[in-house]
Amino acid sequence: MWLLHTKTLELKFYKDSKRVRYAALCHVWEADDHCQPFREIQAIYSRCLASGEDPRELVTAKVRNFLDLAERDGYKWGWLDTACIDKTSSAELSEAINSMYRWYCDADVCYASLSDVADDDSPLLPESDFRSSRWHTRGWTLQELIAPHTVVFLSKSWDFIGTKASLAGVLEEITGVDLPLLASPIPPESSTISIARRMSRASRRETTRPEDRAYSLMGIFGVTMPIIYGEGGERSFERLQVEIIKMRPYDQTIFAWGPIHPNIDTALANLRCPRSLEYPVLCIPEDPCSRLLAPSPGEFSSSSNFEPIEPERRGFDCVTFPHTPR
Repeated sequence: MWLLHTKTLELKFYKDSKRVRYAALCHVWEADDHCQPFREIQAIYSRCLASGEDPRELVTAKVRNFLDLAERDGYKWGWLDTACIDKTSSAELSEAINSMYRWYCDADVCYASLSDVADDDSPLLPESDFRSSRWHTRGWTLQELIAPHTVVFLSKSWDFIGTKASLAGVLEEITGVDLPLLASPIPPESSTISIARRMSRASRRETTRPEDRAYSLMGIFGVTMPIIYGEGGERSFERLQVEIIKMRPYDQTIFAWGPIHPNIDTALANLRCPRSLEYPVLCIPEDPCSRLLAPSPGEFSSSSNFEPIEPERRGFDCVTFPHTPR
């Protein structure tokens, strides 16, 4: 991975992200943000090396604020997506996207810059800016919330709001991510949380490029796959599901997508007696579901309570439905 020197803007490559202490930036790119890519950062470093200028005076306010904060907190190196990934190289871009979850996990601290949250905002209030921040609606920020051990939330003026630990209860309400996972990140490959539940957390999140709805979830499930921009959102999400099935073949909840019948008892009775159906059993779209894999994470919006069936109980009569109060 490439890391950015917080004072000089030198870009240095490290083979192992665990062997260096660094801070990472978690953010949402705004419409008026000027993106300074990898090559531009290299040019600024070379120019200032020769001229003696302060390179931090030549970067955007967001990058400068991040570097200043990281340096004040004692970090020599920082990582942010645009400056530290050479997107002119398709091979490097693919490697970076496949490694990003691990990089957030290995960071000492991740600063989450919420530019739409006022400095005097109180996250605990029901109508707070924090609860309605765009940061909670973007696809990539889900892994930025889950992967790091330490996340520090910052307001539009980069003032301290709170940490992932101190705001865990509020974050669980906003995002649906389970409190134990917020308190202590679990490696995705060893997590017992069902596929459907993990997918449901991303069901209402958006990305600028359609393929990123799938790519931003690879780390959440601990899978890797080639990055092919231009293949379309459905195709990339289909490939993601195939890789997940290879990783967790025993978790049938990957097929538990689509609208849920409002009366679970009736649906279960009709499922056991399919010839007496008066209406669809589990899915109630205008056209019956005709595919095995979901076309997008959005199809899992009602699937957060599905759990896989234990191997010894598998059978036609052993279907696990969401818990509904009686």
